[in-house]
Amino acid sequence: MKLDDARWQGEWIWSAGADHPKPTSRFGGLPATDIGDTKVLFRREFSLNDLAQTARVRVASNSRHILYVNGHEVLRGPIRSSARELFHDLVDISEYLVIGVNCIAVLVRYYGFPTSWWEPTPMTGPGAAGGLVLEAQFDTGHSETVTLLTGPSWRAQIAKAWTPHRPTDEISAQIPEVIDAARFDPAWTMPGFDDSSWEPAVPDATVQFGRPPSTRPPSEPFGTPLGNPLPRPEPRRREPCAVWHVPLAGSAADSPTVLREMLVQLAGTELPDADQKTPLPAEIPSHTGWVLDLGGIVSGILSFRLTADPGVRLAVSLVEVLESFALDSANYIEYTARGDADGYDSLEFMGGRYAIVTTIGAGTLRLDEFAVVEHLRPRPTGPSFSCDDEALNRLHAVALRTVDLCSRDAYLDCPTREQRAWVADSVIHQSVDLTNNTNWSLAIRNVQLLGRARGDGLLPMVAAADFSDPGLVTIPDASLHWTRTVHNLYRYTGDEALIAGLMPTFESVLRWFLPFQGDDGLLRDVTGWVLIEWAPTEVEGAVAALNGLWGRALLDFAEIAEWLGDQSRARWARTVHTRLREGFERFWDAERGIYTDSLQNGARSRRLSEHANAAAVVGGLVPDSRRARLAEVLLDRARVVDPTMLIADYTPSMFFRQTLELRYKPNWDVEHDLVAAQPFFRYVVHDALALLGRADALPALLHDWDRMLAIGPSALREVWRGQSYAHAWSATPARDLVRYVAGISPAEPGFATVRIEPRLGPLRKLEVTAPTPHGPVHVEVEDGLLTMESPRPVYLVGLGGAVDEHPAGRTSVAWPNGDAPEGGTPR
Repeated sequence: MKLDDARWQGEWIWSAGADHPKPTSRFGGLPATDIGDTKVLFRREFSLNDLAQTARVRVASNSRHILYVNGHEVLRGPIRSSARELFHDLVDISEYLVIGVNCIAVLVRYYGFPTSWWEPTPMTGPGAAGGLVLEAQFDTGHSETVTLLTGPSWRAQIAKAWTPHRPTDEISAQIPEVIDAARFDPAWTMPGFDDSSWEPAVPDATVQFGRPPSTRPPSEPFGTPLGNPLPRPEPRRREPCAVWHVPLAGSAADSPTVLREMLVQLAGTELPDADQKTPLPAEIPSHTGWVLDLGGIVSGILSFRLTADPGVRLAVSLVEVLESFALDSANYIEYTARGDADGYDSLEFMGGRYAIVTTIGAGTLRLDEFAVVEHLRPRPTGPSFSCDDEALNRLHAVALRTVDLCSRDAYLDCPTREQRAWVADSVIHQSVDLTNNTNWSLAIRNVQLLGRARGDGLLPMVAAADFSDPGLVTIPDASLHWTRTVHNLYRYTGDEALIAGLMPTFESVLRWFLPFQGDDGLLRDVTGWVLIEWAPTEVEGAVAALNGLWGRALLDFAEIAEWLGDQSRARWARTVHTRLREGFERFWDAERGIYTDSLQNGARSRRLSEHANAAAVVGGLVPDSRRARLAEVLLDRARVVDPTMLIADYTPSMFFRQTLELRYKPNWDVEHDLVAAQPFFRYVVHDALALLGRADALPALLHDWDRMLAIGPSALREVWRGQSYAHAWSATPARDLVRYVAGISPAEPGFATVRIEPRLGPLRKLEVTAPTPHGPVHVEVEDGLLTMESPRPVYLVGLGGAVDEHPAGRTSVAWPNGDAPEGGTPR
């Protein structure tokens, strides 16, 4: 047996006491909608006469597993995937093994309901309603290889210590964790634990149409579990930098209420100075609470250890800010002490800056340890950015941290609230990783995860989650940001097989829009939730921004199709684009010299936005004669306004509702002002400026993010004024500083040759190292000298547009101190 074989020898197993409906027909069965939140413990002891030189385990489960070896937590999985796709984890556990008796233990949670990061399979079958399959091989080098497979020799028990829960909120779908530790023995993962009261695990076989029952993969509904393509996260422990005591006035008996009362009491108050903090361990008497400041936004497994009498209840939540509305989108834990060896590691990932902790009812406990253990995808050393503007250096670092916080088994919208993999958002995460991270596995995997079209050809709003339901509305423009991620992979990886596999979905997205294209070539009255972004742009009728994004996607598709040798599809896309370009002229307001937001009932709107004009540029819809004018429009910052700054109530629910209302009730001068792009759509604005030859303006424009750092110094927030405190769709500057300011990009797909086009604007010093598949590219500018070091030949683009070729290796050339606008004379 080899652990890389497609056919598994281990069986799918589950607990005999867990609900597991049988199919009602031979065609695979009906959805298991009556299955609730179930946690099952599995364990198996085995003996080794010698230490294992290699000891590999591969494991898969539905929906979540935590693997332990001799009491050590080894990994959590599986990575998120679509309903009929499953990934296994492969890990070497030799460091945890001992001579003699060993124990492998696995906690498996089956949600039974869709969550922000998991969707149920539509059919029953082995593992479909909860299950575990595991194989292990131990090679001591002195005796026969020991093999361990899941089957009836494993012991299983339903964990009754947790109260089953569903998400508390439809949007921020966190799942409370309520556990009575008296009903849970933490020694269950250790050798020698008495599991005689446990039941034998039950192999999970379900009748399948046209073939005999099977308990082993490959089988319905998952087929063969695929190997996890992502690197293992590197757990990092984040402990509080300050702890403060808070006397409480309330007397609530349930966790959500007592935590909310605590936040209401804290609202508007200033925490004591750091020198007044209380170190852990700390006593927490009845009717008191503690605020633990983690020093910035963190995300991971909430972990604590405590000393308490049996029955004492602890309530804890991790929130972004000390305001009561923060609890609306936060998870909470309620822990009832057993009175011995008390402690807990959360089953689910939580995020925030402040932990609020209190006891409920009578009793005192001592909080001995507290931390959040982050499980983020690793960021290898190597790529770097520095310049002579310290604010930009700080912005680059915070932008990278924000992307890291939002990168786990997918690119997440925010780690503190939803944790969904939204289709549009990830274009920013991915571009930051491609320009700043040597490991592109998530940049690739996330595109594949999101690229699962609905039956009509468009993508759902999110991947592998509750909102993936094809019966829900979707965001048409979001799919056009996903197509850009395919183009990014084409440019950066040059992997023909990878890109060719994504092109059918790319094409299905483009063709979904065709029925909305009128005789004039424009898309109009597009159904679904046309969002554009959280800015009050117009979304009815023929929308300029949406047409521009579709135009960009058509050109991207044609470029890739030509590269793949598919000339017929390339011609089709360019023909459709030509019709669009002709019709787009209807948005042009010659009197004001600008593209308007929309056409309503055949008439041009008076409304203006950055979105419409930037999308026109990236969509290849602007005549050459207007390029200088469009640059002037986008750089006229005096006329750019953010209408959302006038919203009075900035709580999350009110902000989004009022932003949408502003689409129809403008509070700005629609004749003159351009609605500002929020941080997400600024990537399109910056792309447009670069295409117009004004990348030199970006160092100054990136200082718009200074205000975000002032209100959220540890991570970038969702919109200019606030919202989520860690939202990676705001992290565009980390891409721009490498891609446009240092000017490092692929001249040919896969960096067969490198393009270096520095546009420093007011900067005088720059040093950047960027990743490529062939090794790092290093660019340094200082004292009138540009030094390049590249593993591939370089095309260096001067300030005036002249291109010089340089061989691979290290080269130095004269470079002016300061860039020139529009490729003119250097300042």
